[in-house]
Amino acid sequence: MKKNLIKAFTLIELLVVVAIIGILAAVGVVAYNGYVDYAKVSATKTIHAQVVKSLSAEAKKCSLGSTTYLATNISCSSAFTAAAVITSIGSTGSGGVFTDRNPYTTSAFAVIPSSSFVVGQVSLAASGTKNILVKTCYESPCSSTTQLEATITLE
Repeated sequence: MKKNLIKAFTLIELLVVVAIIGILAAVGVVAYNGYVDYAKVSATKTIHAQVVKSLSAEAKKCSLGSTTYLATNISCSSAFTAAAVITSIGSTGSGGVFTDRNPYTTSAFAVIPSSSFVVGQVSLAASGTKNILVKTCYESPCSSTTQLEATITLE
């Protein structure tokens, strides 16, 4: 008489596989959260650097004879002040100039006229008539070690 041999996994083998998958998933979630946090910090720092470079380059173009600033209706004339630049950038999509989103609060724009430090936000404020202060907090809680500041002088 022939025996029917059924080949299958035992219950213990299946439990070991499930336990291994559970351990890998737990480690993966923790690592993923760390990567997401690092990406938010990097994105905020990059947005800050891009805003500083863009505003500085546009200011230099005005001093070299360009007629408008940031492809907006700001004329490179006597009315060319830090307050005028910040007002034209605005807070709703930055007037189409800077359309980046805040990495921490994606419903908000990243570049906003403000003088405060808000995590993920690049704040623009006028200092006198020819200086634009760029302030950024890239990690919560905002402290002196998690803040970036730059001053752009309009010529």
